[in-house]
Amino acid sequence: MSYRRCSRKAEEYVRLLDIRGGSSTLSALALTGSCISVICIDLAARTMGATIDKKLAAKFAGVNKKAYSTGYKTLEHMLDLQPHISIHSLAVQFGCTNATALARQVLQRYSLEFSEKLTAAQKEDMDFTRPVFQAAALSAACRQLKTKLDRSKLMEVSGVKKVEFDQLQTEMSKYANMIQADQKAPKGKRNRSFIEELGLSFQDDDFVSDAKVTKVEEAKEADDSDYEEWKRRILEEADKALGNS
Repeated sequence: MSYRRCSRKAEEYVRLLDIRGGSSTLSALALTGSCISVICIDLAARTMGATIDKKLAAKFAGVNKKAYSTGYKTLEHMLDLQPHISIHSLAVQFGCTNATALARQVLQRYSLEFSEKLTAAQKEDMDFTRPVFQAAALSAACRQLKTKLDRSKLMEVSGVKKVEFDQLQTEMSKYANMIQADQKAPKGKRNRSFIEELGLSFQDDDFVSDAKVTKVEEAKEADDSDYEEWKRRILEEADKALGNS
C-alpha cells in the first residue's frame, strides 16, 4: 500500500465529510480533530486492501476502543463505504449456514409487513439491505433453530446500539416462530374444485339411477317367478282332477 495514495484518499474523505455533515454534525457525535483524521486514514487503508490495528488507531485518535468503533461505523455510513453484507456472508462468517434459509424468509416477511405501514415517501427511504436487518434476521433464525451464535460480535457488524438491535431481533423472532409453526403444521385435505364437485354429483346421480333400475328389474324378476310358480300349481291341480274323473 502506498502511504501517499492512502493519505490523499483520507484527505478526500475528510473534505467529503465537511460537505455532507459539516463540523457541527461531527461535533455533536463527539468526533473532532485527530479522531476524524485517523478514522479516515483507517477507511482509506481498507479501500486499498490494507488493515490497521484498531487498538493502536484508537490510541492515536485519543478515544477508547468502543468510541472509536462507534465513530468508525458512523463515518463509514456517512461516506457510503459500508461493505456489502448479506445473510449468507454473515452465516458463513459466524458458522451458522443452516440458518440461512430461515433468516431469508424472516427478513422477507418482516420487510413486506413493515412496508405496508409506511407511506410512499417512507418506503423510498427504507433500506432493508442494511447490515442491521441482515444481522437481526440471522440472529432470530439462529435463536429459533437453537444454533450457537456470537451475538455480541454480530451486533458489532450491525452498526447499531444493543437496545436497537435487541428490539429488532425480538420483532423478527416472532416471524421466525410463525414460519417454523407453518412448516410443522399438518397439511389439511385439499379442497375440491367446482369441476370436481360437479363431476362427483354426476357420478352420484348415475349411481342412484342405476340403483333404481336394479330394484325395478329385481322386482320384475320376483313377479315373474311368482307367476310361474302359480301357473305350475294350477296345472298340477288340473292334472290331478282329470286323473280322478
